[in-house]
Amino acid sequence: MSDKTIRIIYGSDIINNTKTLLSSYQIETKIPSLDAKIGLKPNLVVATTPETGATTHTQIICGIIEYLQEKGFKNISIIEGAWVGDSTQRGFFINGYDKISKKYNVALIDTKKDEYNKHTAYGITMEISKSIENLD
Repeated sequence: MSDKTIRIIYGSDIINNTKTLLSSYQIETKIPSLDAKIGLKPNLVVATTPETGATTHTQIICGIIEYLQEKGFKNISIIEGAWVGDSTQRGFFINGYDKISKKYNVALIDTKKDEYNKHTAYGITMEISKSIENLD
């Protein structure tokens, strides 16, 4: 994406505001194909609701999913792994991601339960979730 413009929108309809912003960027033109494997990472570092400011508002995720599905993208996943000491599954439940997954028919993936591949760069070896590696 080469457009570095920051866009701001005001209002309380988070889903439609999100879709309006995505439309203004024409985000669908930056995704390689309708079959692309798209992963959304909502930042559920801790199992808490968006009002704390520590997690992405669920309606933003809903807006992104709706927008992409309306444009014909179907291979969408919500992918997350809570920080050490917290439960991703608990975060999914507290924020209703289990319901969002069912409503929009998108996969819900806990990277803490995923398989990993090891990669080394600049002398540092890290484990990368296979689900993340399989995204476009």
